[in-house]
Amino acid sequence: MVASNFATAGIPVAKASDQQMGATAVSDALDKLKHSAEDVAGKAKEKAGDAKGDEKLEAEGKNDQTEAKVKKTGDDVKDIFKS
Repeated sequence: MVASNFATAGIPVAKASDQQMGATAVSDALDKLKHSAEDVAGKAKEKAGDAKGDEKLEAEGKNDQTEAKVKKTGDDVKDIFKS
């Protein structure tokens, strides 16, 4: 096999599992970024509701923040089990 020839010559060879792990890391990073953005959007919605006196909008903002925090906690749990 060609790959084994490279490996015996001391040339690093990327395996399919290495590529999958890289793709997973990128996906996980994007998820974390998305969840942080959702938290920030929730804070903005809460502040807008507070400024306008719109209790429903303020409550939606708080709810969005809670959902984002739950997702962030899920990300943290995933990270713990990857180690």
